[in-house]
Amino acid sequence: MNQADAVLKYLARKYPEAKLGDDGTLQDEYDLDRWLAFLTGDVHPAFFPFLCHSATQPIVASLPGNQ
Repeated sequence: MNQADAVLKYLARKYPEAKLGDDGTLQDEYDLDRWLAFLTGDVHPAFFPFLCHSATQPIVASLPGNQ
C-alpha cells in the first residue's frame, strides 16, 4: 500500500482507540475523505520540490523567467 490516503484510512481503522478516523456517520466519513483528498492532492504534492530538489531543478530551470 503506497497511497497516503489509503494508508491513513488503514491506520484509522486499525487503531480506532486513537480516534484518527470518522465516527461512522455519513457526514463524518465525508469530512474525513474531503480532508484526506485535500492533504494528499493539494498539500502533499506541493512539498515535492523541497523533498526532491535535484529531481525538480531541470523543471524549475525550464520555466519562463528562470532562464
